[in-house]
Amino acid sequence: MATVSLFIIGVLSLLLFPPTTTAYIYNEPSLMWRFVSFFTHMVSHGGWAHLLGNFMFGFPYMFYLEYKLKSTKKFIRTFVFFGGAALLTQILFDMFALFKPLGLIGSSGAIFGVTGAVLMGYRGPKPIELTAKALLIFHIVTQAQAAYYNLTYPIGVASGAHLGGLLAGVWFSNRHLNPGPNHFQKLLRGLRRFLPKR
Repeated sequence: MATVSLFIIGVLSLLLFPPTTTAYIYNEPSLMWRFVSFFTHMVSHGGWAHLLGNFMFGFPYMFYLEYKLKSTKKFIRTFVFFGGAALLTQILFDMFALFKPLGLIGSSGAIFGVTGAVLMGYRGPKPIELTAKALLIFHIVTQAQAAYYNLTYPIGVASGAHLGGLLAGVWFSNRHLNPGPNHFQKLLRGLRRFLPKR
């Protein structure tokens, strides 16, 4: 299963390589290594707590999405898509940050993408479905707040990547898991309740 394989790769990367080797470094002069680290950064981690924390949070969502897609190849492609969206979003936030980080490492952006897809695409008993949507809105709002806060007060967490992954997951869910315009519109209506009224 791809989910278990990604965890094993994360363990091996920690045992065999220092995090600075597998991280995506913003000012890396080699375009080839930027291409390679685009993939390596989303399966490697800064330490054991980082790895275990990400997968303890992500395992249920990852197993569910892999089962839902019914294809290991589709799941891997989707995971890489989420990781790429997370990286691009974090780069965008870091362009406006007061303190510029060196780069990015960890699978949390991709895992948040999987989380967003599962919570957005879940269909089941109404109370559980509503709970999933409420949890998704909670994640989006808190990660957006954290990403905004990080612009001036860095806390060492890639909240912009988390937000980018979540939004990519919502988009993916509406296009591939439960296509149709209503689901995304309902989410937007839910988010508007948290915005200040004019």
